[in-house]
Amino acid sequence: MHLARPLRIAALSLREELRSVATSPSSLLVIIGGVILYGLLYNLLYRPNIVRDSPVVVVDNAANHLSRDYIRKLNSTQQVEVRNVVSDFLAARHELISGSVEAIIYLPQDMAQRIGRGEQAIFVTLASTAQLLNYEAVAKATLQSMLALDREIEADLAWELPPELVADFTNRGPINAIGNALYNPTEGYADYLLPPVLILILFQTMVMVISMQQGARRGRGQTLLRGPHPNYCSCAFEILGRVSFYAATYSLLSLFLLALLPRIFDLPHTSHITTTTSYLFPFLIATALFGECFGRFFADSDSPLLFITFFSVGLLFLSGISFPSEQIPGVWRNIAEIFPSTAAIRAHIATSSMGAEVEHISSEIDTLWYNAAGYFIVATATCKWRQQR
Repeated sequence: MHLARPLRIAALSLREELRSVATSPSSLLVIIGGVILYGLLYNLLYRPNIVRDSPVVVVDNAANHLSRDYIRKLNSTQQVEVRNVVSDFLAARHELISGSVEAIIYLPQDMAQRIGRGEQAIFVTLASTAQLLNYEAVAKATLQSMLALDREIEADLAWELPPELVADFTNRGPINAIGNALYNPTEGYADYLLPPVLILILFQTMVMVISMQQGARRGRGQTLLRGPHPNYCSCAFEILGRVSFYAATYSLLSLFLLALLPRIFDLPHTSHITTTTSYLFPFLIATALFGECFGRFFADSDSPLLFITFFSVGLLFLSGISFPSEQIPGVWRNIAEIFPSTAAIRAHIATSSMGAEVEHISSEIDTLWYNAAGYFIVATATCKWRQQR
């Protein structure tokens, strides 16, 4: 076969895919709505990033200098604002149920007595989990205030101890509070969540559009470029034509999602364009080829909308971003590598949030190219099999 014919097949395939997508309202809706509108919506929803001055009510049954000192420290934190101090728990409960406050801080009557006896004082935090950002803010504020009060009490009690016991006493802690905000000094939820979500938006919408186009062609009983003598070469260039169209289209959409939005909404964007391209290009190629293989399972253009939509949560967990990868069973870690989004998310987090260079994400880049090669072989074989039917 001369090279001119395969290139002509690739060009015809690209042109036909462009015409098919441009005349399909549902495909255009997924591309525009799924990428542009969904990307904007997510960033607008999480734009506050950090919760400040979450309203709380304190039930102060101790009513002494220690409890008042704790309340002052609690109110001075940036996370919460003490709206009211009461002695009736039922009144505080009513405020929580009505939604006027996000949490109740309960200080028991024997708080000072326990500390005077050298025991641990107990206080209770009851917070609504309707908004997890508020819950996290209240938990952090109560912990910080408790530790600050504990340091003051230890300093006062240390004067009464023998010199040889002072060091051990002041070095111990009431609890082992471990916190390490790696590459997210503000500990913002958007800085943590949105970078992997942007990659998932690219992956899901591209697979969805390709599957819809595959399903529509199969529903019409159409094989795109049926020739008199179909072979692997013609099938390969037919697929490369379609993949080129989606890779080029989503390269432009990637500029919006990964370059423009992070600067508009101040998300982490430490990566250089050459570093981003090193994993983005194989990711788009691998995703398009994944869609070519995955779309073979659909016989109409509507089923992908119902099926692929539910991938996001599972893929986010499998990537090891929202759930520690070390705790994921080995079989699921292997399954995660099947999806190009897994390696792309890890590479994107490393470069955009941690400042990694190309050499630091070489394993992720290799995985994406392996994905692309594997799906290209499968897509070519299935394409030839379908043309021969």
